[in-house]
Amino acid sequence: MVPKKLTKRQKLKLERLRLKQDPAFFFKERLKGLPDFLKNFASRLGPQDIIDLSALVLVTYYGYKVFNNIHGSAYGIISLELAKAPSQAAGMAGTVGLMMLGLATIWPYKTRAIARVNLKERGYSDEQIDLMTDAGTKVLEEFHPFG
Repeated sequence: MVPKKLTKRQKLKLERLRLKQDPAFFFKERLKGLPDFLKNFASRLGPQDIIDLSALVLVTYYGYKVFNNIHGSAYGIISLELAKAPSQAAGMAGTVGLMMLGLATIWPYKTRAIARVNLKERGYSDEQIDLMTDAGTKVLEEFHPFG
């Protein structure tokens, strides 16, 4: 005797019957392939993926910390993606967004020292250089979430 193939309706009825008899059946069946899936996922994960994931986690955390709600997390992720965009306008917008989170200036004092040297070479006076470099400090002090 040749076994008949089940139709979709018959398969659904059979699965509902199994669920009624054993409520954990659904989870047991679905979780059988999870170890293999995780193993394949980890084997395909490269160093650049890990760096991208850690950057996303960082901007998500900082966005939440700055705005004190979930919208800040979305703001951080969007700012990071914009900063990585090839378009100059989008890159600038993303960089400003990261600056608002306090992430775009990792070494502000070193950056300020480099800017002072460059401005001095271009012929600006010390007073003008102080005005230009202190403006950035005032903005950071006003908007930086942790400082």
